[in-house]
Amino acid sequence: MPKLNKNEIKKILEDRLKYRMQELHLCSQVSLLKSKTTISTAKLELNDQNRFIYENTRALTDPIFDSGIAMCRVLLEFMGFRVDQNKTFQEKNNYKPDDLKITDLGLKQPTDKQIFDSLKPKEIKALQNTVFLANKGVAHLTRIETKSIDLLDLSIACTVMISIINQHIYIALDYDKVEFE
Repeated sequence: MPKLNKNEIKKILEDRLKYRMQELHLCSQVSLLKSKTTISTAKLELNDQNRFIYENTRALTDPIFDSGIAMCRVLLEFMGFRVDQNKTFQEKNNYKPDDLKITDLGLKQPTDKQIFDSLKPKEIKALQNTVFLANKGVAHLTRIETKSIDLLDLSIACTVMISIINQHIYIALDYDKVEFE
């Protein structure tokens, strides 16, 4: 693939990564809430006209969880890492020609120490478990359900991925961190 120019990089940061991070943030907040209490109602309003109210809140919460789980995996792979069958971080080497990766932004591939040494053990475990189960519970329909992911771990994993992307992409490229209220 040809090298990306500054405008293409800016478009990826503003139109792609930022919204993936927003998915992570929403998942983090909803999974944290659901880990603490029962969510009894859920509704989605679009332009005050279309209202989707579900008796079973899973109709809205599960897609939010699936999105966050998938984005943890996608963005970890974008950073150059994967989680193997032993739930350990490994360098990802098998990219498809059109896959974007951190080096496409003109940045060096960070080492595992640069990414993971600043994380607390519970953050590492949460990210490893979430990414490991992403393949089994979201990317494929298997006997392993996404419900096996601890919701507090999911919240932690999403928050950690936001931090990793901010630190190693946005700050490294002299952009403002992506923050949420």
